[in-house]
Parts: sequence; C-alpha cells; structure tokens
Amino acid sequence: MALLKRLPYRPMVIVLAFYMLIFPFVFRRQYQLADAAFSYYDDGQTVDVRGIVYKKEVKNNSCKIYLKNLYISKTSFPGRAILVAESDEFPLGSKLHIYGRIASFSIAENEGSFDEKNYALGQGIFLRVELLKIYSCESSRVSAFLEFMYQLKKSLKEFYELCLPGEESGLLAAMTLGDKNSLDEEVKTLFSHAGLSHILAISGLHISIVGMGLYGFLRKRKLPFGVSGSLSFLAVILYCFITGFGVSSLRASIMFGVFMLGQVLGEKYDMLSSFSLALMLVLSIQPLSLVNCGFVFSFGAIFGIIAVANPMMNSYEKRCKKRFEHTLRYRKGMYYRKSLKEKLVTSILFSLGVQLFTLPMVACFYYRVPVYVVGLNVIMLPILGIVIGCGFLGGLIGVLGSTLLLSSYVLVTCLGWILSNMGRLFLCLCHVVLYFYEHCSDLSLQLPFAQVVTGKPSVWKMIIYYIVLFSFVWGRQVVLFLKNKLEREGFLNPRRYVGASFLIGVFCLFLLSFHLGRPCEIDMLFVGQGDGIFICSKEGVVFFVDGGSSSKKELGKYVLEPFLLYHGVNEVDYWMLSHMDSDHISGCMELLESGFGIKNLVLTSTVKTEEDETAKSHYKSLVELCEKNHTKIIYIEEGEKLGTKSLSFTCLAPKQPSDFEGTNENSMVLKMSYGKFDMIFTGDIGSEQEKRLLETYDYGKNSAFVDIEVLKSAHHGSKNSNSTLWLETLQPKLCVISAGKNNLYGHPSKETLERMKQEGIYYLCTMDSGQIKLQPQKDGDFTLDIFLDEMEKN
Repeated sequence: MALLKRLPYRPMVIVLAFYMLIFPFVFRRQYQLADAAFSYYDDGQTVDVRGIVYKKEVKNNSCKIYLKNLYISKTSFPGRAILVAESDEFPLGSKLHIYGRIASFSIAENEGSFDEKNYALGQGIFLRVELLKIYSCESSRVSAFLEFMYQLKKSLKEFYELCLPGEESGLLAAMTLGDKNSLDEEVKTLFSHAGLSHILAISGLHISIVGMGLYGFLRKRKLPFGVSGSLSFLAVILYCFITGFGVSSLRASIMFGVFMLGQVLGEKYDMLSSFSLALMLVLSIQPLSLVNCGFVFSFGAIFGIIAVANPMMNSYEKRCKKRFEHTLRYRKGMYYRKSLKEKLVTSILFSLGVQLFTLPMVACFYYRVPVYVVGLNVIMLPILGIVIGCGFLGGLIGVLGSTLLLSSYVLVTCLGWILSNMGRLFLCLCHVVLYFYEHCSDLSLQLPFAQVVTGKPSVWKMIIYYIVLFSFVWGRQVVLFLKNKLEREGFLNPRRYVGASFLIGVFCLFLLSFHLGRPCEIDMLFVGQGDGIFICSKEGVVFFVDGGSSSKKELGKYVLEPFLLYHGVNEVDYWMLSHMDSDHISGCMELLESGFGIKNLVLTSTVKTEEDETAKSHYKSLVELCEKNHTKIIYIEEGEKLGTKSLSFTCLAPKQPSDFEGTNENSMVLKMSYGKFDMIFTGDIGSEQEKRLLETYDYGKNSAFVDIEVLKSAHHGSKNSNSTLWLETLQPKLCVISAGKNNLYGHPSKETLERMKQEGIYYLCTMDSGQIKLQPQKDGDFTLDIFLDEMEKN
C-alpha cells in the first residue's frame, strides 16, 4: 500500500504508463516495416549499398561489418544490415559504399530451433549482404576515435590469448570485453546450463562494478561529488564503447547516469523511475528490441529486483529489526547492525528474488532451469569484480607494456617489460578465479536434480506463476490491510519467512515443469536430408523413429535436443532406428555421445549381420555408446510389438533371415496404431520390399494396410520407392515426405509426386512445410499443423 501511495509522486512512472499505451502501435508499425524489408530483396540479388559502420565482429577467419543509415540502390532503407567480409579493414564510424549480394537469414523450421531472422529483427537488422566490391570508404575524426577503441579491444583480447589458456582467454574476453567470438563452446554450454549466462554478457552488473568501483575510489580520495560522478560516468561510457553498446549495457549506463546525477544534485535515487526512463529511451531508439533476448533478461532482472527481490529483503530486514527490539542490546541503547548470518541470508534472498522473477523467462528461452543458480550467484558474484577489474586493468597495463617493448630506447623497453609482467600478474589472479568459476559450475551440474526440464511454459502457467509469486511477496501488505493477526502471532518470523521463500521457489519450479496430461502427438521434424520423427503417447511415453541427416551438421545439438527440451522431454523411452545409414542415425548418436537420456534403443536383428562396412562401423559405435550411456538395446523382429496401453508399434519387416541384401532394403518397417488411427513408417525400402510387404500382409479385411491414415514416404520420396501398387493399396489420407532443400538426390522425385497426384493422395514435404505435426484421435481422425504456416500467422 505504501508503494501505491508513492506512485503519484513518480512522474516518470506515469509517463511510462502513458508511453506503453501508445507503444503497441509504434511496435506494430516498425514490425510491418521490418517484415516488408525482409521480403523486399530476393536471396542472391545484387545491390548497391551505402551505410555507416557502427560495429565489427571477427570470427573463424571472417568478419561481420554492421551498417546503419542505409541506402540501398540510392533508396533509404528502414533498418540496419550485416556485411559479410573477409577482414575488418573498414574503420568504425566510416561511410562505406559497396556492391554486394543478398544472403537471407535462416528461420526456425522446428519447435525449439534457433530463429536467425527473429534474432536479427531484435537488433534492428533486416538485411545481410556478402561483399563483392568496394567503391569507397570515408573516415572522419569520430571514426578515428571509434576505431581506436576497437583496436584497443582487439589488443586486449590478443594479450589475453597470449597470457591465458585458450578457453580461459575466450572466457575473460567475454566477461570483460563482451566479445564471445572466441568463447569455447563447451565453456559457453557449461555456464549456460549452470545458469550463469548473465556473467558472460555485459550487463548492469559489469557497468556497476566499473562505474561504482571508480566512483568509490575517487570519493575516498576526497574528490567532489560532481567530479567523481562525471569521471565515473565518462568511464562507463568509454567502457560501453569498447564492449559495444548492447541493449543491456545501454540500459545499465542510462540507469547509472541517473544515479550519478542524483548523487551530484543530492537527490535520493529512485530505481523505479530510473528503470522507467531507461525503458522508454531504449524502446524509442530501437522499438523492435522488445523481441531481443538480452532486452527481456536485462529489464526483467531489474524489474525483478524492484518488484520481488527488494520487497523480500525489506520484509526480512524489518522482521530482524523487530526481533532485535526484544533483545538486551536494544534496551542498552545499541543500534541495530546486521550480523554475518543476516548479511548472508539477505544476499541469498536478493538472488532468490531475481531468479524467481526471471524463472519463466529462462524456461521460455532455454526450456530448462538450473536449480543451484542461487547458491552459485551468492558464491560467484561477490568476486566478479576481481575478474573484471584485474582483467581489464591487467590487460591495459599489459598492452601498454607490449607497446613500449617495441621502443628502441633501453629505459622505455625496461619499463615495457615491467608493465607487461605486471599485466600478466593481474591475469594470473583472473586465471585462479576463472578456474574456480568453471569448477563450481561443473560441480553444480554433477549434483542431483541440477536442472529441471520445463519445456516451453504455456501462457496460463506463467499467469498462475506470477499470481502466486506476487501474492507471496506482497502478502504482507495485504495482511496488514486486512488487519490479520498472523504477524502478531509470530507466523511470519524471520526464520519461517526465509524457509517460506524457498518453499515458494520450489512450488513455482514445480508449477513450470508440471504437465497436465499430454495429447497423443506425432511430429515429423525438418532435419534436412534425413529422417526424424517424434511420437508421444497419451501416457507420456516418448518414442522416436530415426533421427539423422546428411546435410545438417550437429543435428542432435541444434535440432533434436532443442525440440525435445521444448516439449519438456529429458529422456526418450524408445528410440527406433530403421537402419544404419548416417541420414537416419547421426543425430541419435550425437545425443548418446552428449549423455542425453535414452532408455531403450530399438534395432532390427538384421543389423547384426550387415555386410556393408559403413553400416558395421555405425552399429559397433552405437553399441559402445549405449554401453557408455546405460541404454538398453532391444532387437525387434517381424511380427513383434512394443508400446503402451493406448498406442502400439508392430514390426512388419524385415524378417530374419532376410531375403534382401543392402542396408536400405532391410530397413525396419513399423505400423503405429492408436485406436482406429494407423500410420506406416517405411525407412528407405524400395519398390521390391513394398511388393513383398503387400504379398505378406495384404489379405482381405485383416490386411495390415487397410484404412491407413498416414504414410511416411519411403526413402525420402525416391522414384524407386512409393510404387503405384503400394500407394494404390494403402490409399492414405496423407503422405509425409522428409527431404532436404536442394538435395543432391532430387528427392522427392517428380515421378513419385506424380503417382501420388494420380492416386489423389494429399502429400506434404518437410523442405516446404518445416515440422509437420499430427494429433491423432482414436476414431481415426487427426489434426494437422504445418510449422512454417504457423510462423507466418504469428
């Protein structure tokens, strides 16, 4: 209630409320412009581009040049662009005129996959151009300053690489310079899974360490408020120039500037007003940053501090003070001072409050949440200043020393040697702390229940979550308003309050990860040139048929695992591999190598007698991985079944011993039944195997191929499969084809598609539709959702 009374005296909050009423119209207009800009130029089209260089990134022997104030073919362009070049020779701030080729951004084609187009949209980037020819590059004084800051950042990074091991130099560059281009993938994944991604991004935490650290140092030297505040703010701005003005650093620098202004003017700092001003300024500069992950977490964390963390800490401190009033020390006239235990609990409550507020955001973006992140933050954040301070200061001293070493004067060279080694000494301290960070992160992931897979939470879950959270945090005001006796009866004493905070955290985590029943679902994923089919029964048992690609690298990491996590699946019950070709097993093998949970691997008995050397090698590798991953191998033969009460799979082929030679010819053929709904999975069989199946199972009303609703096209729609006799006999309502764009084999073939048209069979191909989702009903009917169509609607 006290908050509500103060709100009218916060003009900035009122202005923000008014601003947010009109912002949806601004956002919609910007989104329409962006959508038009994305589709205005065709992939491969050549264009004349003029723009100003505002950012550069170097990675893997290529360079990304970011351009703003664009003119495409002498026409003003509403967004920004990425220029893909071989070097970073263009100075920051320079006016660039080039000739290039349009390269489209990729889009997500499966649930859970990374959407490059949407990511670019959040940064206001609507175009990617490959450099073909340079016409001109004009520099200025401003560009000289910006280029100096860029070269300084580059030199710092090189000094880190010289003094530290590879993975630690990349980690330090990310934490101090905001440069993640050399960050080791394993380290990045480690910190992400441990919930420490925020220390790898330049955010308010880093800005406050730099700004407040310098401000405190200057004030201790008795410098006036104005001088100390101005120099600190200048240092923050320069630091932002070096690290690249991202959304998080822009927000943090605005709020820090407001804080410093308050210090100079002698006014009390109001975080809510500062937050409101930063939000309006950032959205005014780039309205589309609202869809940026960095924006969501940056502003979400600050609002979490305001709305959850601070009230939790204040409630705890008030209760501690009330308890102190009943002690002998208070009666003796002593003032209240926090004990070490109370400081620790306050720190834990602060971290817990921020994590509780951002938990749904983490679940929305990563589909799983780390459990021990609160403890890690309490341990790690207090010493983050050592890493940033020693890393940045050591780097500056080392770079200066390395420069002086090039001098021809002996004294200057000696000074350079001293400074260079001083820089190395600072980085040695960073090395110790970074090693400690990595060790703690790795240890936290070894603990039981280190991560909870939530899947992408639905809207109703998040609404209930925040209702529960705010009811708990602001319950004290409600209690006082209703004149409840709970507090007077001691129910809300400090110890119980802390325990209740953790219990509410556990409840909220359970709420996000809880799944209230699952519908039966079949998803044919877009895996490029390959197959990958997810099936979930009504009982929640997860099946997967195949899972490989010959065109997509790291399929398990970038397609299969994100999809499974999106659906809240951390373990597959039965993974069925039709045969040993890499375009059917590569993703499954990747997941086994990474330790992803697979209970049972289902293979045909014919894999034991394979004569193809590649198939033999793949089978041997799978057996070794299954042993390492404690995965049971089940060999299924013709006529055998597996499944649940509501859903079953029957193996139709191959029989043992097989009459056919070849890996494709001995593919596992499955019939899935769910009530009256039937679907056939065919692997890579050819027309001869189709004929044999019809001869074996097509006998009147008891045929396995009567009333087939859906057929998974054999061999990616090859002309040597999906024969007229096969299609004519099955007459499925839908045929789904899995094939990659512009594949070398010409799948699906024109002959196959023509045969389907002649039989009146409706077909869909993943190369055009992306993920294809089916939700079968027990009466034989099913609903169909095409992922790329849904993306266009949204």
